[in-house]
Amino acid sequence: MSGFNENIKNEYLKLLKHYDQLGWKIIPLEGKRPFWKEWDNPEKWRNGGYSNEETINEIITSRFRFNVGILTGEQSKIIRIDIDQPKILGWNPEPAIKKGALAHTTSRGPALVVRSDNPEVLAFSKKLTKRRDEIDENLLFYEEDKEKTIITIIEILGNGRQFVAPPSIHPDKKIRYEWLTS
Repeated sequence: MSGFNENIKNEYLKLLKHYDQLGWKIIPLEGKRPFWKEWDNPEKWRNGGYSNEETINEIITSRFRFNVGILTGEQSKIIRIDIDQPKILGWNPEPAIKKGALAHTTSRGPALVVRSDNPEVLAFSKKLTKRRDEIDENLLFYEEDKEKTIITIIEILGNGRQFVAPPSIHPDKKIRYEWLTS
């Protein structure tokens, strides 16, 4: 692992083992995209076609070139809430984070991870978007969004979805994802 910071390697392994202990399904990602085909197939996980042990081994043997993905929904018993435009929604994540809500950084801002056993909650996935011309420019939170045609407002990731998890690195912005709460 020459050139790979030993502290980062240890952080990777620690987080991967922690995700496994939480019962979260881990997949290797190339950038933000799943490395495995049918990564979201529940049967592959139930019948042993995929496993966290396999993922951890894949990441280690790749010399940590993969990012870490976490399956959402019934597979891991979590959903992720990504608020891309907090000013439009009038939402401030800081009070929830200060009270211990499970949150991590993204390239844009904090995302919340919510545990649930409710199948209806876990099955829910939705991306709310608006056309740029439908939004007051003063409410856009990120300068780069002023050039886009379609703006993502909020995204909730449930069944059949995954997210890039710490300690991954954003493929374009080269920003390391980190947990804000534990």
